[in-house]
Amino acid sequence: QAGSLWPARSGHLAGSRRARPMTTNHKLVCARAARHEFGEAFRRGIRDYRGSRLASAVCGPFLASRLPSGLPHSVLRQLYNDEVLELAWDGSVKLSNATAAASSDAPFRIMARKRPLQPAEREVQAYDCVSVEGKNKAVVVHDGRVHRDGRTLYMTHSRFCLDCIFNEADSNAVVYAEAARPLLQRAASGGRSTLLLFGQTGTGKTYTASGVFEQLANDLFGCSANGGGSSP
Repeated sequence: QAGSLWPARSGHLAGSRRARPMTTNHKLVCARAARHEFGEAFRRGIRDYRGSRLASAVCGPFLASRLPSGLPHSVLRQLYNDEVLELAWDGSVKLSNATAAASSDAPFRIMARKRPLQPAEREVQAYDCVSVEGKNKAVVVHDGRVHRDGRTLYMTHSRFCLDCIFNEADSNAVVYAEAARPLLQRAASGGRSTLLLFGQTGTGKTYTASGVFEQLANDLFGCSANGGGSSP
């Protein structure tokens, strides 16, 4: 689900239908350079989305319970772009994916874990371009780009609906309890279970796997967290 787009430098709204993704290596390099050069503008676009989501989460239920359908949006539209507001409203008030996500006893589930920015990334002024919708079990990726005309900036906000999402503050214990412990319980009852970790280099797969293995060993062998003895 894609939401969109905030006013460009030229003063009009740049839509994703008119701006095509950059595909060649040369253009990818240019896209990376543009994200650095126009980083502050892209940060504003991300803040606009997060501000609309916060306003929707705080004011939305109150407005929706007291105003006819459609009017709650009219109030917040005075502050935010329509498409961005619609996406934020869906992720914080409607929560359309919350009930659609699979339960823990489903044949398979797809989850994602957001990692925080690394110190080296902060040093080069990288910015957080992923927002977590915990209650809606989804993530929103904010993609800032430069139009082919070389002047117009635009940003797309794309939602990816999952079965579970962990934010950057969630510990390995939280991830294990939700993602791996049900698999262990299924295997212990005679079933089969598989856990696959997939992601780009540096996204935290090894860190997550190490935490899962530690928790798994504790459950399997009764080891204490500080390395104590095992139970029979």
